[in-house]
Amino acid sequence: MSIFTLVKSCDLRLCSMGKPLEEEADFREPLLRPEPAGPIRDPENGSVAHLPAAPSQPVFDSHGQPIEDQCSITSSVFNLANTTIGAGIMALPRAFATLGIMLGTVMLVITYALSYFSLATIVRASEQFKEQTYADLVRSQFGRAGSLLLQLSIIINNAGIMIIYLIILGDVLVGVGPTYNGLITNALHIHSGDVWYVSRPFVLAVACFCVLGPLIALKSLRGLSKVSVASMVLALTFCGSMFGLAILAYFKGQVSDIYILPNPDMLGRDIKHILPAALGVMPVLMTAYICHFNLIPVMHSMYCPTKSRILKVVRRSLTVCTVAYLLIAIGGYIVFGSSTDGDVLRNITPENLTPLIGRTPAEVFCTAVRLAYCICLSAAFALVNWALRETLASLILREEHLAGVGFYALTCATLGVLYATAVVVPSIWFAMSLMGATASVTLGFIFPGLLATKLDSQSGLRMLLAYTMVATGVVTGVAGVLKTVVWDQH
Repeated sequence: MSIFTLVKSCDLRLCSMGKPLEEEADFREPLLRPEPAGPIRDPENGSVAHLPAAPSQPVFDSHGQPIEDQCSITSSVFNLANTTIGAGIMALPRAFATLGIMLGTVMLVITYALSYFSLATIVRASEQFKEQTYADLVRSQFGRAGSLLLQLSIIINNAGIMIIYLIILGDVLVGVGPTYNGLITNALHIHSGDVWYVSRPFVLAVACFCVLGPLIALKSLRGLSKVSVASMVLALTFCGSMFGLAILAYFKGQVSDIYILPNPDMLGRDIKHILPAALGVMPVLMTAYICHFNLIPVMHSMYCPTKSRILKVVRRSLTVCTVAYLLIAIGGYIVFGSSTDGDVLRNITPENLTPLIGRTPAEVFCTAVRLAYCICLSAAFALVNWALRETLASLILREEHLAGVGFYALTCATLGVLYATAVVVPSIWFAMSLMGATASVTLGFIFPGLLATKLDSQSGLRMLLAYTMVATGVVTGVAGVLKTVVWDQH
């Protein structure tokens, strides 16, 4: 069988998938990466040939699967969505309790639109400037200083997120003193921090060695895609269940005090009270879609990463996140009303849910939610680590893609430092809140907005959106700093 026959069979296979004509056109676009799509192996004699980078054809093995561990659109959607949905989802019900259902929804939709524009800007900039990493894009337009600022932002943001995930995993599995009502301590009926095998350091060490370590050691995002799918199914199930509880509360007449418009008791009635309340809500909403650090790795993991296919991944992942956000935010607010905590997980207790669904179902639901939350955080931990490891390799070792011993050495060293920080320095919340408020908006709003001003053929609307993104990033960063330094301290 000749290479030309193989290429033709790829075309026929594509057509036999029943894809609409516009999807077939997606495969004809140039790839947004310089390397070939991958080798095609002759199933009869095992010979290998390489396709050129364009026009891009999907490459399959003899079993009809994409080769070289490349991800499909669906796998990429789940990987990007799972990067986006993290611990911040638990703060959304409180944000809606402050803003009201209508204003909260409007703000979330606006953030969705700005986030899509910022992510699409990175994709378009990658196509126009022929750069293959986020840092290279920034370096090509803003020099070495801009690239260094972006890399430091990714390191601070991602390391901070991963440390917070470890702290939360410790809280959920072991609990917090003096009660220690975690999943493991409750299961073993040991509510003490003095027993070594249920202590936070030991439990987190086991979690890192047995779960997180193997996940972050995977060399392909396709290997994480199955975990991402399971994680997103659990997250959506939890969000849907919370909305289901809200419906049940409505029919039972147990709906808490809810507001369609901003709640004056929570938002405040004068500027002295409105300002700190707004400062607390704004970073939660405006950073709900920060996944920009993983867009390029997800793009590189795809087979046939054309602009149309990547933008399709972005749209679908943001839509999945928005559905989850609305379900948990509105559902949680309806169930718990003005007593909604900044971390709604603290509201989800058997005591709070027993009047609604009974004691035994409430206990089962609360345990299932915490277990699902641990799985979701573990998958998100591995995905966030991907961009962190690549950035560290590029900044410290001057290598874009590590292999062999270097890959595992950097992976283990990173996990060890994060574990030690989460265990030894539990009071890291202040520093991480302060740096995260600035780092996340820098890589999610400010740099994409500045890149948008450099693109060719920009319409007036896109230029307006570009400057709006920069302004939004600056305001959100200032709000986060003021909240952390001023409001939280008083």
